[in-house]
Amino acid sequence: MRRAAIAILLILVAVAAPPQARAADVLVVAVNHAPPYRIIEGQGADTRFSGIYIDIMREIAGRAGLTLRFQRVPFRRALKLMENGRADLMVGPNKTAARERFMRYLEVELTSEAKAFYGKPGSAPVTGYAELAGKRIAVQRGARYFDPFDGDAELTKVEVADYALAVRLAARARVDLVIMPELLGDHMVRAAGAELVKGGYKAPGKPSFIAVSRKSGMLVAQTEALEQALREAYADGTVAGIIGAYK
Repeated sequence: MRRAAIAILLILVAVAAPPQARAADVLVVAVNHAPPYRIIEGQGADTRFSGIYIDIMREIAGRAGLTLRFQRVPFRRALKLMENGRADLMVGPNKTAARERFMRYLEVELTSEAKAFYGKPGSAPVTGYAELAGKRIAVQRGARYFDPFDGDAELTKVEVADYALAVRLAARARVDLVIMPELLGDHMVRAAGAELVKGGYKAPGKPSFIAVSRKSGMLVAQTEALEQALREAYADGTVAGIIGAYK
């Protein structure tokens, strides 16, 4: 009887007690290394996160009273974490119909970056879309660039985990071209010391956004607070200052 009474008491306490703060109170932001937007340096406990998008994310999370934890993963893995709810946020993805099935995008855009083609050393710069035919083009796995490129089955696209590998492949002539957002591409090429040839042909960039997983524990109020904070950070010049610091 005594054990039964204790068991019943424990159940009553559990029901009456307020729910404990769960890990979702610390929002997980899935990020990949893509400077100057997302810069990841160091390893393990010494990992440091910075860059345009990460600094913006920190700024508006602070204004909205939200706590973040950045998790380094390849871009395609970040999308999977968002799809299954193991990450709460991504910062910088473009909007597609397929992604909207598992992510909610904030209404406020971040940036729109033109896409440029970088050729292997000594190659002729690309000046038009037709010149892509017959070329081996490195693309980041899971990324989307522009129409008609994304759906062009006639092009030879070599999927890679990240842009650092793509630049190395082009520098060694393992691929003919790499397509990258221009500011990111210029940064990656300089950092690698690669003598890649940037073509004059560029595709208009699609807007980048902050996205919330549809399976996240974030409340509507938290999402709205984040969006309002982003609007305010644009209005008071904070976002412009962050972008300018990386140029």
